[in-house]
Amino acid sequence: MKHSAIAIWLVSLSTAIASNSYIVTDTNQLLCYDSDSTTSGTGGTVAGQGTGGGQRGNGRRHLDEITCAGTGQDAEYITLSQSFQHNGDGTISDLNTGLMWTEDVYGDGLTYEQVENEVTSFSLGGHSDWRIPTIKELYTLSEFNGQTGTSQDNNIPYIDTAYFNVKYGTTRYIDGQLWSSNQYTGVIFDNPNSECNFGFNSIDGRIKCYGRTSTKLYARYVWGNTNVGTNLFSVSGTNKDIIVDAATGLEWTRGDSDIALDWEEALSYCNDLELSGYTDWKLPDAHQLQSIVDYNRSPDSTGTPAIDPLFESTQITNEAGAVDWGWYWTSTTHLDGKPLGSNAVYIAFGRAMGYFETPNGTVIGSVDVHGAGAQRSDPKVGPVPDPNYFGPQGDYRRVYNFARCVRDSSSSPSKEGAVDVDESSAMIGPAAHRFFALYGVISVLAFI
Repeated sequence: MKHSAIAIWLVSLSTAIASNSYIVTDTNQLLCYDSDSTTSGTGGTVAGQGTGGGQRGNGRRHLDEITCAGTGQDAEYITLSQSFQHNGDGTISDLNTGLMWTEDVYGDGLTYEQVENEVTSFSLGGHSDWRIPTIKELYTLSEFNGQTGTSQDNNIPYIDTAYFNVKYGTTRYIDGQLWSSNQYTGVIFDNPNSECNFGFNSIDGRIKCYGRTSTKLYARYVWGNTNVGTNLFSVSGTNKDIIVDAATGLEWTRGDSDIALDWEEALSYCNDLELSGYTDWKLPDAHQLQSIVDYNRSPDSTGTPAIDPLFESTQITNEAGAVDWGWYWTSTTHLDGKPLGSNAVYIAFGRAMGYFETPNGTVIGSVDVHGAGAQRSDPKVGPVPDPNYFGPQGDYRRVYNFARCVRDSSSSPSKEGAVDVDESSAMIGPAAHRFFALYGVISVLAFI
């Protein structure tokens, strides 16, 4: 009896460890926006549409703010709110993820190697084992009530500045990028020697890959829980058409929309979807979709999109004429560009393409400029802009991207449907190792 009780307790403990070990919080986006840039907005007169370069002038306005109910937009769904705590010693605790962060940003522009050297001797809050965060850890701090603005004076950072300090760039105010420890496994700028690491920019709300030696960014260090970002995928559904992530408690469509859609179409596609008896699907928000990126994969290194191979992804031909995979819409509006509210966030599971010219005018052409796993934004609806690229790296603007839908596994289906787990992907990371270790103990106890 004693051993049986221990075994039952261990089963419960192992389930708790394996499940919900990767907490995905709300993006804190509070408003929903119209998608039509021809409607009258709430912020004044239209200054005219830009033609590239990311330039924004006076007279910018918001699109109309609309009632969220029934739209499927990010702000319609309030999930677990971010929760931080000042520790009084220059550190901030995330009460959801268990991570501890530095309140300040360090360095006045450091290469990745310099940050690696700096963190080894860094000590704060009684800890000397701080580390450079992964891109998934870093992204847990992002929030999308930010607004890029036109200068430091009217910028609203994409992070909670009640807890976290930010640094602006000296040449361009938007250069507030922070290093992550994730090195891209693919090739950017068509240069096999151009190694880069992903970083998050809390000033303009994007994830891009930055040259490890050619770029100087800032650093925010992290301490604690190493399970954040580790997925626990398995296949489920009546037709094996659902991917369950036990780590986050989210369920995903195994396949995607098959065809590229504008943002409104993507929202409707997920809102109207019925799959394996469930009708409560939605287009994921930015935090949810980024949680399933696999930063160890890329079209160049594995011949796949940056996602676990249990997922099915539509293959495309990109702007360079190469085999590739698509970009995927989120339900999150990106308050960047003209007019404000006209762009929505996407994650590039294929190459993050751009039309690149060097500062001296050398044309590199259509290449991966930011890496598979980048987070950027596109106009919500067409027509496709002319030219169809913008910014310093010539980010392509496709307008038509793919949709992969999500639901919360704790929700009840609207219609009865069988959900039987019958396949599992490889479990990796500390949570999985603990799970299997406990499973071994349970197996032994069962025969005592």
